[in-house]
Amino acid sequence: MDETMSDALQMAIETTASMSDSQPEQMSKHEKQAMLTAKMPQEKIDIVNKARKEFISIWNEKVVTARGEQAENLLKYLDGKHCDFFIAPASARSHGAHYGGLVMHSLNVYHCLQDVLTAGIYDSIGLHPSEDTVAVIALLHDICKVNFYSVESRNRKRKDGTWEAYPFISYNDSFPYGHGEKSVYMISRFMELSPEETMAIRHHMGFSDCVDDNERRLYSQAAQKYPLCVAMSEADTRAALLLEGFGTNQYKKEHANQA
Repeated sequence: MDETMSDALQMAIETTASMSDSQPEQMSKHEKQAMLTAKMPQEKIDIVNKARKEFISIWNEKVVTARGEQAENLLKYLDGKHCDFFIAPASARSHGAHYGGLVMHSLNVYHCLQDVLTAGIYDSIGLHPSEDTVAVIALLHDICKVNFYSVESRNRKRKDGTWEAYPFISYNDSFPYGHGEKSVYMISRFMELSPEETMAIRHHMGFSDCVDDNERRLYSQAAQKYPLCVAMSEADTRAALLLEGFGTNQYKKEHANQA
């Protein structure tokens, strides 16, 4: 890595890390990992480790080969000491609310997006994004959740009446810049995004992220100009609700005795 690129990487890391340094009592990455995995079965920890390796493999094959050193630098940040991407939960209470939930959700969205894009409707309108675009928008759409969750030890009562400590996940957004727009901002510290990629990440939650008529209008305009927004929203919904979330669990409960 030449000196100019090294300086650029350091500046990007420091800028992104400073988002979570504004609160002095931030838990370290090691402390957070230890708390989240304290009572986690080893086989589940192994699944998260496997997900990390799969993410890195896809990123190197699909993105680094196409975008070079900027993509390498972004991966160094994700896997570095200032970033909890590979150990963080994907949410506090719903989908992926556990150790490694964020990287697992990101991979689920990636695979769902690949499936979604094979649908005839997207082919009929000529939507054929490059492999690196698919990887970037899916794998990094929730990078805004890096260093976003705090973990503390709380007590709860077991069925037998005894008490046990468990990791309680809460929100700690030290850079409240939104959701999709924050992901776009963070990626842009390292790597340039195309307008299509920017819109797909910014609007990956579709209408569910729209709180008023103005936001619904903006999403509609973005989706009409960049249909990849719709495909990305569909992939995110499939992953969060059907693969990971309460929707799947409820469906299983309701249909358990109908076989």
